[in-house]
This record gives sequence, structure tokens and C-alpha cells, in this order.
Amino acid sequence: MKVMAIYAHPADIIADCGGALAMHVDKGDDVVAIIISHGARIHPNKYVEEQRKENPDKSIINAGHEELIEAKKQEMQRAADILGIQKVICFDEEDNLTVPDPQIITRISMLVAEEKPDVVVMDHFSGGPYAGCHEMASAMAMSAVLRAGEFVKNLDGIDAHHVKQIYFSKVQSFNRDCLNYQGLKSDIYVDITPVAARKLKAVEQFASQAHTKDVSIKTMEAIFGAYGTSAKVNFAEGYMRYYPETHDGFPVTKYADNTDPLTAHVDYSKIRASDLYEED
Repeated sequence: MKVMAIYAHPADIIADCGGALAMHVDKGDDVVAIIISHGARIHPNKYVEEQRKENPDKSIINAGHEELIEAKKQEMQRAADILGIQKVICFDEEDNLTVPDPQIITRISMLVAEEKPDVVVMDHFSGGPYAGCHEMASAMAMSAVLRAGEFVKNLDGIDAHHVKQIYFSKVQSFNRDCLNYQGLKSDIYVDITPVAARKLKAVEQFASQAHTKDVSIKTMEAIFGAYGTSAKVNFAEGYMRYYPETHDGFPVTKYADNTDPLTAHVDYSKIRASDLYEED
């Protein structure tokens, strides 16, 4: 199958769904990453921290627009290589995306029709009254994915492509909240324990935005460890599905079938993020 990830900034893809993408790569699936904005203005930690030093490196504090963009691209490519992402497409749009851009939507929709992904993953775009760049990027991506399914070759020069499923990341709630009608719910989890070490290494490539070893460990434990606790595995990524799924009966996952609720905590507490690092 083919998986397409569409996100606002370079680091978003790796941090939010990098584990799931790596799992698909390891299964032999194709993965395409689309990054809408260059991210030069997002989390400029490296440059701000250097400016605050008594004797700052002028090559860093005087870096211009193109240099910052290129630095983020190089970080993204190194991270993609670690996870095995085969294709990275950068739009290089500005970071201040707060309104929909028809040209961006058209460009994404054409890529969806050309690449023909089975599934697409993106951030959830329910930002409420706050329409930030993440929400707007996903709103445009969603519009583009649906538009790709409406193409008519006579009119658009390309056949329609219908994506089978859309997954939303950054839904910070858990499946057991389903009895509470308030809020959004993650309704599916991907066990990323087998690739957690690679995800940590990939995230750390974004050193320009302070993804240090300590920060990466904290994030892995606090966010993906919490998802893992709910999923009864060491580390997981949580997603919400767009389309309902149809089965010929009540499905039971292999994880549910093989998990003992009384002893699951023993297994999913065995690995700490700090244990994933190998000593140089």
C-alpha cells in the first residue's frame, strides 16, 4: 500500500506520525511526505540561543531566509532517511498560513491524484477559534484529498483518486474516553515500540528547534508512552479515522486477543525511552 503524510512543517511529520510511517516502510509499503511550509520561522531555538551568547557565532545569527530554509530541509531529509521515507516533497510556502490558498489546495490535490495513496495522515484541524498554520495546512489538505476524488479526466486532465482512509494525529484523548461524549477521541493506535529508537533518532535531527536527547526522551515518554499505556504497549501513536469502517462481524484485534488486562502493565512498562539509546 502507499501512505501519504501531509503536514505544515518539516518536523511535524516525524514527531506526529514518524513511528507509523516507519512501521509501513518496514512492511515494504511506499511512503510519501508532503510539507507545505518551510518552517524557517517555527521554533528558531538554535538562532535565538546563539544570539543570547556573549560571543555568538556570526554565521548563525546572520543566517538569512534561504539559509534557514535549507537548514530545515537538510534536517528533514536526514530524518526521512532514518525512517526510510522514500519521497519528500517540499512546497516551501511561508509559515504564516492562516487562510486557505486555492493554489496550494490544487497542488496537493494533483499530487494525491498522481501518487494515488491508499491512506493519508494529517494533523486534526479542529483549532476552534484559533486558525493557526497547523490547522490551516490540514484544512487545505482535507479539501485537496476530497477534491482528488472529484476529478474528471475530460475536465482536469487526470483521473479521480479516492483515498481509502484518512487518519488525524494530535488528538490528545484516549479510547477509554468513549463513554464521555465531550471532545474528540483517538480511536485507533499504532504500536511504534519496534521503531521507537529510530523515531527518537529522527526527531533529534531537528536540532535547530531544540530537539535534544532529553527533550526527545521526555516527549516519547509523556505523549507516546501515554498513548502506549492506553493501547497496552510500550509506545504508540494515536489517530482518529475519518471514514467509518465496515466489517463482516465484530472485529477483535490481535492485540486485544493476546493481551491479559491484569498483567499488561508489566509488559508495557518494561521499556523506557532512555533505554532506546545505544552508547556510542
